[in-house]
Amino acid sequence: MELDIRLAGGDASRYAPYERVVFYEDTDDRGFYRYDVNTGRNQTQFSYVNDDNENFGIDFTFPLQLGEQEVIIKTGFDQTNNYRDAQVRSYRFLAEGGPIPTDGLDNRIDYIFEDKNFDPSRLIVIENTAASSPAGYQGDLEISSLYFNLDAYLNENFRLAAGLRYEEGEQMVNTYDVFQIVDNNIEKVIDEDYTLPSFTLTYLPEFDENLQIRFGLSQTIARPTFRELSPTLFIDVDTDRVISGSLYLENSEIDNIDLRVEYYWGFNQFLTAGLFFKDISKPIEEVVNESGDLIITSYQNVPSAEVTGFEIEYERIYEDLLPDSKWGSTKEFIFKMNFTATDSEVIFSDTDTYINTQGREVNAASLFANGRDTRLQGQSEEIVNLQLGWDDLQNGTQGTLIVNYVSDRVRARGIDVLPDIYEEPPLLVDFVYSKTISYMGSDSDLKISLELRNILDEEYYAAMADTVIYDQYNLGTSVSLGFKLSF
Repeated sequence: MELDIRLAGGDASRYAPYERVVFYEDTDDRGFYRYDVNTGRNQTQFSYVNDDNENFGIDFTFPLQLGEQEVIIKTGFDQTNNYRDAQVRSYRFLAEGGPIPTDGLDNRIDYIFEDKNFDPSRLIVIENTAASSPAGYQGDLEISSLYFNLDAYLNENFRLAAGLRYEEGEQMVNTYDVFQIVDNNIEKVIDEDYTLPSFTLTYLPEFDENLQIRFGLSQTIARPTFRELSPTLFIDVDTDRVISGSLYLENSEIDNIDLRVEYYWGFNQFLTAGLFFKDISKPIEEVVNESGDLIITSYQNVPSAEVTGFEIEYERIYEDLLPDSKWGSTKEFIFKMNFTATDSEVIFSDTDTYINTQGREVNAASLFANGRDTRLQGQSEEIVNLQLGWDDLQNGTQGTLIVNYVSDRVRARGIDVLPDIYEEPPLLVDFVYSKTISYMGSDSDLKISLELRNILDEEYYAAMADTVIYDQYNLGTSVSLGFKLSF
């Protein structure tokens, strides 16, 4: 018998001052943009997040010998606790006493926010913390689980791995006003327990020891994050959009079916191809809705969804690809490729309903009225990842060309009159090169690295109903040079 005990803890904090959202409006057809002085069109936030994690687990392993076959039984207990405290203070600049001169509105925002413009006759600063949403929240997640797993060879050709996991989880979110004492009234509690089975049968043919075929069934769950649950307004640092969670979210339950064929040439050299199917109950989707003169991003559960797909992955090292070349004779060439094709669809009937971000029960068919896209939000139909590189141990050089392609997808589901938002992720092409220099007679190495990112200078683009631009900006091409000394 083997006994494994683990205990882990972690604490993370983030303080983000001066998170700004600023709007400029297109005033004419000549491309002139001016600062928008409307109340909701500018916002400066100061936010912090403290996150504490604790984990304790104990695992027992029992190896058994049944005749000529070895059976490994594992069982154990796991306890995970996650506590979070988050808060935001929000401020806005208003043209209260009179408008800023028109000739000043087309300046950079740091010029507009100069000291000389802060005057009762021009700009004033007001705090609108908790004006439309709670300013902070406390979240707590506790998960207790027991598991049992069996791993055994049924014979020389079949291997079985089966398990059962029982899990109790309680997730709570309590929002509060920073100007008042935190109360004990918990706004949201998700208290659920699950029995989650898993089953994998692997076929190992006698005619080729490098080949195996796996068939798997499993049930899993997905919980909303604290940010997705809390209605406190935050600015997404990746999209510069205002996000408000929903207290009406529930857990998602997922049934998984997987069939995969795998062939191995050696360590990290393989070809795999697989089919997969997922049936998701109450998947969480990102949605957008209007709130005054702002578009707010939030989340909601839709009735169900199905995801069907095909995936192929290939990794191979070619040692003698260019044996007659002076440049290539000392190099191993590495080729990696992954392709995934996916068909997803939100499933609903005429009688199905969902709870929207305001807590109202709404007919699910209204989500997809007027020909809206029924693909699952965030799911692309094609994903391609490609790596071409070399490794020269003799000369200490490495080089890799990386290509990532993701097809268009629904970035967020539009609510009411707002159409869906589609995004076209950029085709990213990067190149990474490194050279290691060893000093004779010492243990010191100097590694010089060069990274070229977004070589094609692609831009990001997202639009509402393929017509109105929602987000568009240049990612830019970056070049970085690094030095690392080991001694």
